[in-house]
Amino acid sequence: MKIIVDNGGTKSDWMVVDQNRHFSDIGINLFDTKKSIVSNFKSSIPPDLIHVQDLAIDFYTAGNTVNTTLKLKEIFKIHFPNIQISIFSDLLAASRAVFKNEKGITCILGTGSNCAYYDGNNNHSFFVSSGHIFADEGSGYDLGKRMLQSYFRNELSDHLEKDIHIQTGFKKEDLISHVYSLKNHKPFIASLSKIVNKNKSDHKIKEIIFDSFEDFFQMYPFKIPNYKKLKFGFIGSIAFNFQKQIHELMCRHSIEYEIIEKPILNLANYYRKKS
Repeated sequence: MKIIVDNGGTKSDWMVVDQNRHFSDIGINLFDTKKSIVSNFKSSIPPDLIHVQDLAIDFYTAGNTVNTTLKLKEIFKIHFPNIQISIFSDLLAASRAVFKNEKGITCILGTGSNCAYYDGNNNHSFFVSSGHIFADEGSGYDLGKRMLQSYFRNELSDHLEKDIHIQTGFKKEDLISHVYSLKNHKPFIASLSKIVNKNKSDHKIKEIIFDSFEDFFQMYPFKIPNYKKLKFGFIGSIAFNFQKQIHELMCRHSIEYEIIEKPILNLANYYRKKS
């Protein structure tokens, strides 16, 4: 029996392929402690399947490195010996979901961001995925961060300042202290992209959205050779919620594109066609 998982920064989507059974859960942070990861998997794997023999999980995830792969393999060997796990990048899930066996450029715009050239079988990354500290332009985190920067510089309207105060529950000076006190500030800042989404017509917010997306395109996919001859595929909540803005940029550069909110359903179809 096969389970496929698309694990993101804030949530994970699961599909039991043979049963066409889909559900969502919290995202599993591979850089967390082994104890926490084990607990997350125990709560996510369906109770009726967790002890099934010959269960196989294809786990597509952000933060996929040699070290996290070894860590997960060790966890499953000790705590889930009946389950065979294979680990892949979330970018490969996106590429397979959008392009199947065709060539294209895959872009993830969710809590974080990433992109790669897909040759119809494998991804080819032209850049090191350097995470939210050094990159993540065009992501929910980046939109939230840029809005907060404008907020702390007193560049936003009174209406937006009030919105931020209501959603966060903090006054401006207290919000700075709160963000720096968080063990993991990325999900909190990314969640503020909801305010950006709600206020797309605001002049300053329009500027923030454009700058964030344009920086992403110019720094990453537009540096891939012959990018204008390839179709772009977009995955993730930010891509889905900001379709109009992406459409404007893609039209400006005369690029064919497709947007999928959740790759898990398309990915399941990819698996069914393979079998």
